[in-house]
Amino acid sequence: MLRRFLEYIAPRDKYYQDVVKTGKNRVLLIGAAFYLCFFLIGVKVVQVTLIPKDYYANYVANREENLPSRPAVRHSIFDRNGILLATTLNTRSVFVNPQKVEHPKALATALAKILPSMSYADIYRKVTYKKARFVWIKHRLTPHQQYALNALGNVAVDFIDSKTRVYPQQALLGSVLGYVNIDNKGIAGLEWAFNKTLLQRSITLSLDMRVQYIVRSEVQNVIAQTHAAGGAGIVMDVNSGQVIALVSLPDFDPNHARRSGNHFNRATLGVYELGSTFKILNTAMALDSRKVSIYDTFDARRPLRVGGFTIHDFHGKYRVLSVPEIFIYSSNIGSAKMAFKAGTQTQMAFMKKLGLLSPLPMQLPEAGSPLQPKHWGETETATIAFGHGIAVTPLHLVSSIAALVNGGIYHTPTFLLGKIAKGKKVIDKDVSSNIRKILWLNTIKGTGKNAAAKGYMVGGKTGTADIPENGGYDKWSDISSYVAIFPIQKPRYVVYVLVDDPKQGKYTHGFRPTGGWVAAPAIKKIITRIAPLLKVIPVDEHNPKILRALQIPKRPNNYDVAGMQ
Repeated sequence: MLRRFLEYIAPRDKYYQDVVKTGKNRVLLIGAAFYLCFFLIGVKVVQVTLIPKDYYANYVANREENLPSRPAVRHSIFDRNGILLATTLNTRSVFVNPQKVEHPKALATALAKILPSMSYADIYRKVTYKKARFVWIKHRLTPHQQYALNALGNVAVDFIDSKTRVYPQQALLGSVLGYVNIDNKGIAGLEWAFNKTLLQRSITLSLDMRVQYIVRSEVQNVIAQTHAAGGAGIVMDVNSGQVIALVSLPDFDPNHARRSGNHFNRATLGVYELGSTFKILNTAMALDSRKVSIYDTFDARRPLRVGGFTIHDFHGKYRVLSVPEIFIYSSNIGSAKMAFKAGTQTQMAFMKKLGLLSPLPMQLPEAGSPLQPKHWGETETATIAFGHGIAVTPLHLVSSIAALVNGGIYHTPTFLLGKIAKGKKVIDKDVSSNIRKILWLNTIKGTGKNAAAKGYMVGGKTGTADIPENGGYDKWSDISSYVAIFPIQKPRYVVYVLVDDPKQGKYTHGFRPTGGWVAAPAIKKIITRIAPLLKVIPVDEHNPKILRALQIPKRPNNYDVAGMQ
């Protein structure tokens, strides 16, 4: 139609024929352009409606240099009082495209000057790696570093937004929090345990940063004073299993996890023979079996021969001892005889009931597996009664002691603040009451005198265990520990301190570094400092009403002393 119209109005000479031809070409060109525009719009509509939306985000993040995809935002971690323990900050990282580098020596020199933590040789190796178009130079730049790098104006240098995990409390909670890798994925501690949760929301821990600081400082002090290899400290709520503080020394700063400190968690991963602290468990086991009464007595006048070994008392009384006396004088002989009377099978079942024969089902991945005897016979029954022949983590022990003093309810340890889970009954209430009374006696008359924090009614037990070596024991090295409960008349917290291989010296007054000389004084300082923070009100320790409640009842006149050995 257009052609006929032009032919009709245009003369037939050559000039007007050229005009008609030019007009036709222009109209066709404009039509093609419109056609192409509509075609592209249609393609875009198809892409938007049919292709997954993540495709474009990934395309932008992984353009021609194959930049790494951006990790998801990781939420924060808080202590029980709302104090920030871990969070994620927006930062910038710098990379280089080696294929765009024209003067590698000059660029490496400039980068090394701006980034003093990196060596010239390392940077030069990266900027000359021509096989790649993307090489990381440094993560988590400071604003000053970013400004200086940008001022270089080098086309080979570029930046990418990144997310950086930051731990404001530094090494204070490193052993518990763990750390993340370069992609902000947790690879240790609670960061690993709550990987998925932290991608959705923040979490609040049962830990109290103030208590954590006090425990760490006191354990650190006793390690320094005794030149020990390391140590651990734990505070737990006995009525919920919530961990209030957990320390393992030496520790590390999670902000620089790959190049700082010791990552081994002595409190939850290390397994140890914990010595006489196990006498708490042995006494509870014997009493709960109903084969032994708190009024029974056992002959501890002579060493005990068992399976070719001889069992001695460290500070023997060389007389017949009652059950409370066996505990407060820490008699190995009396403890072994109590275990014999209860029976090997009873002992095994009791240890299993308290979770001492398997790893703790807790949030931390660093959970040690207890070491138990392959053959559990008479010799093993005797030695386990006073804390040898079985090795557990400090958190195993603390969880068990909490159950033995809170009325007999075992709670699995937890690091989360929240609703208290229902526990399981492990001993009767009357047994728990007697254990509290014996622990109090040990503080005022026995090996726990150095742990007595005035006004806070501390009950507890020392532990001193030779360190196993070459199939035997090293008599010159030991694990010194103390476990305490306060206030003992109505328990709220268990406090535990372990010192690994302390040395004899001024701190121990020249004596062997036992739990009473090494760990007990640290316990006293910790309780004195944390009790006000935990709103534990001091009481008059001579209050007749309190003392009557902690007094062991007199033996009935018609009681048959069946325990005499």
